[in-house]
Amino acid sequence: MPLGTRDEVAERARSVFDDYCDTQLSTAEIAAKHGISADQVHKDYRWWWKHYPEYVPQPKRKVPRKKRRQCYHKLWDLSADELAAKLSQVGVRGVTEEMGCSRTTVWRAARANGLRRGKDGKYRVRPPSLSDPDEIDDYIKMLDARPRRGPSFVYLGDAQEIFGGRRTGEKALEVGCSHSFERLEIPDPWRVKEPRIIVRCRHCWGIGH
Repeated sequence: MPLGTRDEVAERARSVFDDYCDTQLSTAEIAAKHGISADQVHKDYRWWWKHYPEYVPQPKRKVPRKKRRQCYHKLWDLSADELAAKLSQVGVRGVTEEMGCSRTTVWRAARANGLRRGKDGKYRVRPPSLSDPDEIDDYIKMLDARPRRGPSFVYLGDAQEIFGGRRTGEKALEVGCSHSFERLEIPDPWRVKEPRIIVRCRHCWGIGH
């Protein structure tokens, strides 16, 4: 490194580097301008090229945003009534310690099950109001936030249930039954969708399609 303090060397080396790269001056003219030898011009050029990151502020590297990983947790296996009873009994902190999850997971599970905390501190199932679109949108977002589970074993039933109708878990119509159908209307527990209407046999309890 040339003689002089580090800041003096850096200032002269940067000036020499700029003259060497940005002007049409020869090496002898640059040496005469700064009062140094031609050999020193090349040394300053190489020194600045090696040490310029220490003196020129470099743009900060943008750290990629860490995506939130939605992991399946046993908390989602609880029904709305079970979760409401547990929250009313031990509170959010007790559920987090018992289940080993975060408060955000408990909050998402409570909102997805339609639970709201009353003035008395007890949690109750309160479906979203159909007149308030914000509550419905918030409820749908919480349902979408439910983690998806992997494939699980499902019992399809006997041959009659498999080949006699759709594989939907609904009981198919029996072959030797004299069917007498009744119309059933099953309301949506959250009162978000229209009631489901099915036709069921009074004798074999098979679902007609």
